[in-house]
Amino acid sequence: MKVFMIGSTAYQDKINKYAEELRKEGHEVLIPVFDSWENATVLEILTENRRLMRLADEVHMIYDGRSDGTKFDFGMCFAMGKPLKIIYTNDKHLVDGMYEYEASL
Repeated sequence: MKVFMIGSTAYQDKINKYAEELRKEGHEVLIPVFDSWENATVLEILTENRRLMRLADEVHMIYDGRSDGTKFDFGMCFAMGKPLKIIYTNDKHLVDGMYEYEASL
């Protein structure tokens, strides 16, 4: 399975640890949040994330309520109808809708 990881950069260690567990199980993991985009525009980054998310079988999320990029990526996940697996959250405003979406699939 191909997994697209979204989440807050503050949780890089947690994301990398989780991704390594998935890779040990034989999954391919895409983590664009850690890619280097020195000269890219925001639109270029969003476009590339959309392209990669389309290739994924599932979206997995580690989120703490601080990352606007994660909110945007969740919106793309929702719009594409991708399965979502929430690995970690500590915030409950938008997250309530994310859990409801996950449960509805």
